[in-house]
Amino acid sequence: MAELNQGNDDLAVWFPSAMRDVTGTMLRDPAGASRQMSTDVLRRLDAYLLSADRALAAADAYQARKPDTSVQSALDTIRRRTAAMHELRNTLAAVRDDLARDNVSQADLERIASTLSSAAIQLAIAN
Repeated sequence: MAELNQGNDDLAVWFPSAMRDVTGTMLRDPAGASRQMSTDVLRRLDAYLLSADRALAAADAYQARKPDTSVQSALDTIRRRTAAMHELRNTLAAVRDDLARDNVSQADLERIASTLSSAAIQLAIAN
């Protein structure tokens, strides 16, 4: 769980900044924003999710050997947040693919912005 705690702290720092950068790039260079999404945001998010999934698997294995009901609520919160992060990752991958298309229109950018806003709200609710 220490690795996950560190990952949460790191995520709180890099993710908002990275998404601001992608959003700024998206307006002037959608293909560049797609590349940024792949090389920065998704790469780092994948590393975070790997850590979260490992932490949950370890916690589940520990709970199977020595159940501790006092931590169940915390584990449920971590599971909910991790599931939301996986959904966010899938949404960001779809946005990356949309941005990589030729001839991204203003309407496409508006739809993408709405998708990103909805994903951010869902993630906030999961926390």
